[in-house]
Amino acid sequence: MNKIILMMLAILSITSIVRAEAPPWKEISAEAMKECVSENITKEIYDKLIKRQVVVQKRPTPSTMTGVHVAGFGIINANIDKTWEGITECVNLPRFMPSMVDCHEIKATRPLIINEKWTYNELKFTFGPISKTIKIIEDVKWYPKKKSTWERVSGDTKVNVGSWRIIRLNDAYQLLIYDTVTDVEGVPDWVSGALTGSNLPATVNAMRNWIEEAHLRK
Repeated sequence: MNKIILMMLAILSITSIVRAEAPPWKEISAEAMKECVSENITKEIYDKLIKRQVVVQKRPTPSTMTGVHVAGFGIINANIDKTWEGITECVNLPRFMPSMVDCHEIKATRPLIINEKWTYNELKFTFGPISKTIKIIEDVKWYPKKKSTWERVSGDTKVNVGSWRIIRLNDAYQLLIYDTVTDVEGVPDWVSGALTGSNLPATVNAMRNWIEEAHLRK
């Protein structure tokens, strides 16, 4: 009898650590499909994402802005609450985010609306022989469990806007999108592209790893 109980406990233990799988393209919900299409995520891209690849796209820069527009995609094995916590906890970013030296909330110089804050961000980018430290104050807004956006208030960039966005795939998997337009003060576009674009896969991977580890620690 004791052997049977031990076997059952072992089976339950193994089952508890088996992760649900990200749904294949044909099984994602109509809402998720619509969001994927709006993000220019095709079946071919999605098939790469469910293999844990990070996909990067260079996108057209909006006509009202200057600089380089890039987006990165990755699928995260965590529920939407843990994913949301990961992309909105500014103070944790220097602990795991590539290039991030400092990130903390500061007092704004104007009244803020609900779900809005200002943050101080210090980043150091390196690309080959190029090294650039950037200090920015950003206006951050968040839309619970959907997206967090930011826009430059002042600092070492002419343009710095972007967002983390979440597409819910199922209870256990979310598709995370990092989208940014950056024009670094005093450098040409190709340098802005090198500094931000080359860093993007590592940024998405770092966020994914942080969120998944937090999810498993719960």
